[in-house]
Amino acid sequence: MEVALVTVTIDRNTGKTINKEVKEVFEVDEDEFYRPLIKVLGDDFIRRWKGGELG
Repeated sequence: MEVALVTVTIDRNTGKTINKEVKEVFEVDEDEFYRPLIKVLGDDFIRRWKGGELG
C-alpha cells in the first residue's frame, strides 16, 4: 500500500486550508498500516463490552 506524509497548514481564524505539502511517499505493509487503528478500536470495544455497554 502506498501512503503519503502530508503537512497541512490551516488558518486558525477562518479554518481554511492555507497550504498542503506532500513531504514523502512510501510503501507500507497493510498490517503495519492498520495495526494502530485496530489496537485502539479493539481495546475500546473490549473495555465497553466488559463494562456492559454493548449488551
